[in-house]
Amino acid sequence: MSSAPVGGITPAARYALFGTAFGAVFPVVSTLLDMGLRGIPFSAGAFLEAQATQPLLWIIDAAPLVLGLFAARLGRTQMEMGELERSAHERRLASEIDRFFTLSPFAMAIVELETGAFRRINPGFTRLFGYGLQELGGTSILDLIHEEDREAAFARAGTSDPVGFRASSRLFCCYNSFQK
Repeated sequence: MSSAPVGGITPAARYALFGTAFGAVFPVVSTLLDMGLRGIPFSAGAFLEAQATQPLLWIIDAAPLVLGLFAARLGRTQMEMGELERSAHERRLASEIDRFFTLSPFAMAIVELETGAFRRINPGFTRLFGYGLQELGGTSILDLIHEEDREAAFARAGTSDPVGFRASSRLFCCYNSFQK
C-alpha cells in the first residue's frame, strides 16, 4: 500500500477507519442476536435496553476501538515496510550505478549543471585526461575546453544534450595536450 496520503488521509488513518467500521459490525450484530434469542421485539429503545442490561455486550462494544487501533498499527507497519523496500531499492540502484561508473573503461564525469564543477570522475577519465578529482577541485569543465570549442560548448551547456557535449569538445589534458 502506498505511504502517500490519499485525500489528505494517511494509510494508517485509512486502515484505522476501515478497522473501526468493521469493528462496529460486532456490537450491532451481537445486540440484535441477543434481542432475537431473548425474544425482545426489534426497536431502538429495545436495542438500547439490551445494551444497558447485558455486560457481555459492553465488552463487545469495545470491538470498534480495538480493531481500529489494531488496523492503525497495521497501516503504520505497511508504511514502514514500503519505506524500507524503497530505501533498499535505492541502495541497490546506487550500488549498481556506482559499480558501473567505477568499472567503466570510458571516461565519465559527473558535473554540476549550474557551475560546471566536477563532482565525480571515474578511473577512465583519469587515464584519458590525467586529472584526479583533487586536481580538478574548483575547476569548471568549461575551463578545460579548447578555446576554439568553447563558444559551441557554452551554447550546448545550457541544453540537455550531454552526448553532443561529450562528442564534439576537445578537453585539455594535464600533460599539455588535448583529447577529443
